[in-house]
Amino acid sequence: MELTDERVIFGRVSDLDQVEAPSPLGSIILEEEQRFFQYHPVIVSNDVDANYEMPAIWDHVRYRHSTVIRHIRDCLVFGSNFVVDSEQNTFCDELSFRRGAFEFYNVFIRGLAPGNLPECIFSDGGLSLRWSSDPMQKAICIDEPVYLLTPIEHDNWGRWICQVLPRLEYVKRLDPDYKILIRCSASWQRQFLQFCEIDLSRVIEQDPTKIYKIKTLKSFQHNAVDFTVSLKEMDLYKKISSRFRKKDGSYENIFLSRRHIALRNGQYRVLENEDKLIERLEKLNFRCFEPELHSFEEQISCLSSARNIVGLGGSAIFNAVFCPDDARYITVESQPTFIATHTGFLASLSLWHGVIFGRPIDLAQCGVNAHANWTVDIERALQAISQAMRG
Repeated sequence: MELTDERVIFGRVSDLDQVEAPSPLGSIILEEEQRFFQYHPVIVSNDVDANYEMPAIWDHVRYRHSTVIRHIRDCLVFGSNFVVDSEQNTFCDELSFRRGAFEFYNVFIRGLAPGNLPECIFSDGGLSLRWSSDPMQKAICIDEPVYLLTPIEHDNWGRWICQVLPRLEYVKRLDPDYKILIRCSASWQRQFLQFCEIDLSRVIEQDPTKIYKIKTLKSFQHNAVDFTVSLKEMDLYKKISSRFRKKDGSYENIFLSRRHIALRNGQYRVLENEDKLIERLEKLNFRCFEPELHSFEEQISCLSSARNIVGLGGSAIFNAVFCPDDARYITVESQPTFIATHTGFLASLSLWHGVIFGRPIDLAQCGVNAHANWTVDIERALQAISQAMRG
């Protein structure tokens, strides 16, 4: 099957409440893609010694992803959300950049169980799977109809916020009797499902190193799995936010910290002068908030109540889906590695946003090691933040 990296465009959108059955092509279009303009961030403050050359990612027309549900019969599921049917057609949740998704699988997922999972072989004719043995002998059989909801990075918080949460909402409304196949071995993942009002008796815990033989499968696909947020998804996040928003001013100015992560792993993208930055931000009436130390409900309450947010680049940025429309969000990045994803995400939310860049302790690591420890010019950062704050 030929793989291309061209952007897939879906046609007419069907409203969720009107969808009752798959189309003759075996898919339901839930939402079409939407154009938006990614403006240049209002603030871009570089570390004086770094002088980064920014990629051409701003002042361009972008697209929020479209969403479909694909109905597949008699198939095998392997890895996180990779599927092969009885005619050897392959699927994942990415449509426009499928080859990149399968290459990611080869590098980061197959290595978890190379003797059990197939290798993806690319050729001029497309994609084929190379199995070390008959997969049917290893497959776990699921006879009940099931939704596959595991994101490609199965333990990534941003993927759960931006992809799993909206998918769960669709599943609840469209097929309340279907089972749900999803990676949920961590306690936070099970708590996430319960927050979304999913009865855990519906859940089949997926092991990405195992193979599953499924008679009737439904899975979500997007023309691009790129962390943009669609209009219907925004409506969902606003409804959730309204349940937890506080009006007492306790979360008006927030700094999203990674100190707990730094203490746990001192060599993983640690901002080495974060304590000094926090000390200075507290004088501007910012409250330090470490998302990992709070319940999901409290995280939503914090972000949905804030007017000014400063956050270190990382998965916590994706909680910005719960921010008020008039909030201002400044992301402090260690280097440009994730800037296209992070600013594209914030722009799709139509949030006012700015960027402050630090730099790796060892500048030779820039562009080589995305998770190198780093520092930020605190005086320049504070000046930019002070000018941006909403009064």
